[in-house]
Amino acid sequence: MGAILKQPQWFTGTFAVAVVVTVVVVLLIPLVFSDIAKDRDALLDFIDQTPHTQEKFVTWRDNSKSVCEWKGVKCDSRQSSVINLRLPGCGLLGKIPPLTISRLADLKVLSLRSNRLTGSIPSDFGNLTELRQLYLQNNRLSGSIPVEVGNMTSLVHLHLSDNKLSGGIPEEFVKLVNLEKLFLDRNSLIGEIPSINIPSLHYLNVSYNQLNGSVPEIWSKYPVSSFIGNLNLCGEPLPSCFPSPAPSPADCDSHRSLSTGAIIGIIVACIVFIIAVILVILFCVKPMLCRGAGNDEKTTETQSTKDDVISAGTSEMTGNGNNNKNLVFVGNGPQGYNLEDLLRASAEVLGKGVLGTSYKASMNNETIVVVKRLKDVTATREEFEHQMEILKNAKGNNVVSLLAYLNARNEKLVITEYIRSGSLSAFLHGTRESSRVVLDWTTRVKIALSAAKGLSLLHSVGIVHGDVKASNILLKPQADGSAAWSDFGLWSLFKKTALAMGPGYRAPEVVETEKATVQSDVYSFGVVLLELLTGKAANQALTTTNSESYLPSWVTSTVGEEEDEGIFAIFDTELVKYGGAKAVNEMKQVLQIALSCVAITPSKRIALNMVVSTLEEIVDGNNNSGTTSPSYLGDLKETVEGSRLKFSF
Repeated sequence: MGAILKQPQWFTGTFAVAVVVTVVVVLLIPLVFSDIAKDRDALLDFIDQTPHTQEKFVTWRDNSKSVCEWKGVKCDSRQSSVINLRLPGCGLLGKIPPLTISRLADLKVLSLRSNRLTGSIPSDFGNLTELRQLYLQNNRLSGSIPVEVGNMTSLVHLHLSDNKLSGGIPEEFVKLVNLEKLFLDRNSLIGEIPSINIPSLHYLNVSYNQLNGSVPEIWSKYPVSSFIGNLNLCGEPLPSCFPSPAPSPADCDSHRSLSTGAIIGIIVACIVFIIAVILVILFCVKPMLCRGAGNDEKTTETQSTKDDVISAGTSEMTGNGNNNKNLVFVGNGPQGYNLEDLLRASAEVLGKGVLGTSYKASMNNETIVVVKRLKDVTATREEFEHQMEILKNAKGNNVVSLLAYLNARNEKLVITEYIRSGSLSAFLHGTRESSRVVLDWTTRVKIALSAAKGLSLLHSVGIVHGDVKASNILLKPQADGSAAWSDFGLWSLFKKTALAMGPGYRAPEVVETEKATVQSDVYSFGVVLLELLTGKAANQALTTTNSESYLPSWVTSTVGEEEDEGIFAIFDTELVKYGGAKAVNEMKQVLQIALSCVAITPSKRIALNMVVSTLEEIVDGNNNSGTTSPSYLGDLKETVEGSRLKFSF
């Protein structure tokens, strides 16, 4: 009997293992297909209940395709469950239907940003316990943030900005122990910020809500840009909270005892004051009207600016005999005019800044120049003369030519060539109604190259620009992306260098050292590149109490660490929409350059010659395949200090 029950010899060893594995696989196959089938049903329920643009979801209706091949869907390596659902800018409308997406048990990334979704965030999103990244920004979502979000303990990135969310910030966020980025800005959140500690949180933005009270001490480590736009919010890093003292009984009694006679007296005093103001205005205006009777054809602005220039010059012409009354001409520009001609020229204000006021001066001989009247110059006349000798060495297509200057005791004028098209800032951020052209990506990258060449030229002749910003990049009328720098090298004429730089462009070290350098120019140029990529102004959401430029901070905090989600979120939507895959690839390359420019440590910033060579490769079309990058980009993978960005091109 024992021999009969003995296990056959062939059922041992490798064959036995193979049989066991086969049985296990056969048993598991139905479970795998069951999971992916459930995910398929959940996605179909979602899209059936959400109005959308039909053509964007054609693959979802193709029965021959696996759910893992659907647009915006990514499955795990075994094709057993959906792990990513990315549907940004897909024209989704209406409310997010409950009990649909929340059934994707293994979902790790969900992006529904930049749609037109309304209603509240479904509370059943709390069931997505594996979710690591949630992007719902730039929709029309309303209602409170559901407390069930606290159950999503795997969350690393939570983006809910640019919606209409109301209510308070849930204290349940304290459960999100893995959260690194929290963006709730530009909503209608109310109440006080809860004093909760999330040690892993690196980036926070609750700006432009209706929050009140004091910023919790544990949140004070974040920059001012994280909290601005909340009018009733105070405390570090915002201005301190100063409670208003309660009115004393005496004050209350004085208000109550204000007699009718006192009220009448106040009214009479106001009437007398108004009459006095009117008389003063009439007394001042009458002589001006008499002077201008013979020049009615000139506009008010032109006349006033001309008077400004004339008053500036005549004060010098009639001053001390030691003053230099003559223009000093440099270079090969037009010289058929003198100071008197300049003073008689028709003047138009081009712009006013910290350095001074710029005028377009049109003279009778049809010569047009730009006159920069500097204010509060602290340099001596010898120092001013020396700096002009340096600036005249800047000659090239990508810098504005210095034509002449006036170095008088109390007046400093710098005369340069006039470029009529306007500044990069005006084209990027000006109103569309003012005949501004939307710059496509090809034009923008050519402008970037022109500007990089111009800045490199300045540095090569020993000139630090010192005021690198989009408004100092003038676009030439050729409409081919040619550009030239203006207002360069003037920063050294002023005591407060940091104040002479445009807000939003200052390198962090300049605020402390008050000295511009080649490296600080590179930082500011990186901000300009970010403007070209994002379409946002450099000083957008920037406060003077924060030394950190908001645009670099916003970009580095928005860009994801491993996924493209954050990268696409920062790009100008018009560029992504019309640029195509090649343009997007080039934009990623320029983004990497820009981030290398705005490294916090000056020594880690990229050299300008490398910027020029990379932009030249892009403009020349050396990246036609859309898969390769300039040869040196491999060295730039982790150059942005503190941002932990990792891109793969």
